[in-house]
Amino acid sequence: TSPPPSTTTWTQCATEDQVCTFTGTREVRYGVNGSYAYKTATASVNCNNAVFGDPAFGFDKFCDYAGDGDPPPTGAEWVRCAAEDQTCTFSGTLQVRYGANGSYAYRTATGPIQCSNAVFGDPAFGVAKSCDYQLPQSTLRSALSEPIPFPIVPVAAANLPNGKVITWASSSPTTFFGQDQGYTYTALFDPFTQSVSSNVVTETKHDMFCPGTSLLADGRLFVSGGASSQKTSIYQPSTDTWVTSNPMNIARGYQGNTLLSNGSVLTLGGSWSGPVGGKDGEVWTDGDGWRLMSGIPIVPFITTDPDDTYRGDNHLWLFAQANGRVFQAGPGVTMHWVDTNGNGTVSAAGDRGDDASSMNGNAIMYDIGKILKVGGASAYEEITASAAAYIIDISDSSARVEKIAPMNYARAMHNSVVLPNGQVIISGGQTYVKIFSDDRSVLMTEMWDPKTKIFTNLRALTIPRNYHSFSLLLPDGRVLIGGGGLCDFNCSTNHMDVQILTPPYLFNADGSAATRPSITSAPSQVSYESAVQVKTGGAVSAFSLIRLSAVTHSINNDQRRVPLIFTATDAENYTLRMPENSGIAPPGYYMLFALDANGVPSISTTLRLR
Repeated sequence: TSPPPSTTTWTQCATEDQVCTFTGTREVRYGVNGSYAYKTATASVNCNNAVFGDPAFGFDKFCDYAGDGDPPPTGAEWVRCAAEDQTCTFSGTLQVRYGANGSYAYRTATGPIQCSNAVFGDPAFGVAKSCDYQLPQSTLRSALSEPIPFPIVPVAAANLPNGKVITWASSSPTTFFGQDQGYTYTALFDPFTQSVSSNVVTETKHDMFCPGTSLLADGRLFVSGGASSQKTSIYQPSTDTWVTSNPMNIARGYQGNTLLSNGSVLTLGGSWSGPVGGKDGEVWTDGDGWRLMSGIPIVPFITTDPDDTYRGDNHLWLFAQANGRVFQAGPGVTMHWVDTNGNGTVSAAGDRGDDASSMNGNAIMYDIGKILKVGGASAYEEITASAAAYIIDISDSSARVEKIAPMNYARAMHNSVVLPNGQVIISGGQTYVKIFSDDRSVLMTEMWDPKTKIFTNLRALTIPRNYHSFSLLLPDGRVLIGGGGLCDFNCSTNHMDVQILTPPYLFNADGSAATRPSITSAPSQVSYESAVQVKTGGAVSAFSLIRLSAVTHSINNDQRRVPLIFTATDAENYTLRMPENSGIAPPGYYMLFALDANGVPSISTTLRLR
């Protein structure tokens, strides 16, 4: 059984080979010097190795029973970390158990610990044993759904204006072939019914594995490059159809895309596909196609990596600003301003504080002009990840960097999602980056609060979400988390499923579901700087917009939250002031949330900002 909480009081009841007696049913521990095996017994139990195993080999042991008023053992979540005689690796200080078939010895350890009889004793003689570490228990309530099966490994995903989520893999549902196959397996998910439908996109002759992604101003999904390295495809949600758009001038994959303030798309980097190097910027405009930007060379953006440019120009973090400008926050150390007017220009914006290169980390615009950067590693793979966190403020022409308390877990290849209240959910990733592996997975989700600038543990994932995983905000304020795997060979880490995380703001203190405010009336289209009339089902305290977004390989450059200024006529009628310009909120579809005085969000309504 699991050990009782650390607040348990213990009463010694027997030495080794004696009988421990007590009243009722209690938790009993057997051992010495902090190494114990635990059992639940009624009235009495023999205090010996035959009953408990040997948690402290070579030492005289004794038994204690737990006090009457102590809480029962916790419903702890345990993560398998090593087989017998291997090393159990984890971050921080955790409780580790060693044993089999319900008989365990326990130790509290910091960092790696050897999973062996020499360290723990032998709690299950003659049986092959293993080690698990116990996930810390969160002080905040959250919930995680059971896995929802998918017909593919969902490597990439995008919100649609109708509330559904489209996901896709490659030219296979479970693997990739490393060359252009000319078609893509997709799956369409309805979060309201939890139904999933599948399709193979052949009409665009585009293998959309490892592309750049953007949601266009009219709600269409824009996918460029990837395995089919010059192709561009566009998905129309209203008709559930894909069409071909103009090919890029430069073949690329793993690039960064971002929708500009004028509705065009900038792409930059991407040496994973096509010839290595020379992945300079180009801009796509609807009706005109792609235009090379001679003033936006890739060289300033390349970060150091053992694989040089092949990895060094991947997955750029790009944030659109007013008048065609873009802020590049990473993953390299030096940040940049990009101007897409004319032939384009690039200017350095300073280093990201004392942060290192943060490949496979991510950055999220959680408020107007404010970006949270979390995690990553100084190389693409085979390296220890970082827990470092920074706030980058670009609300004026400068880029001010503030180093804040780190995440509780170092991680890379994780995903981050901003919530309607500005909090950010971080999920998945590894403490040591190894593609197509679930070793050293971080199962614990974390939530960052912009008010305290602190990370708090939430519910742990039950399935690792590492390379080729994703997360997205759903219209009801929950978070969709899924995917991982899709190797180029027989893969043991394919995760053909998703789960839904319910954040703390949807729970009352007693664990019951919070009563949610509601939006009963709102326009479907709005313009910049306009005054918009919104009706609710009762009093609310805040409104925010969150842009529909697309994500792959932990990069979501569409995602941003915009809190709104408003006035109240009465408890049910409000006038909302829309964002001033398309630099604050790029054109497109947004989820509009109302939040009550406790920060509980409504189910969103979708509107188009233009």
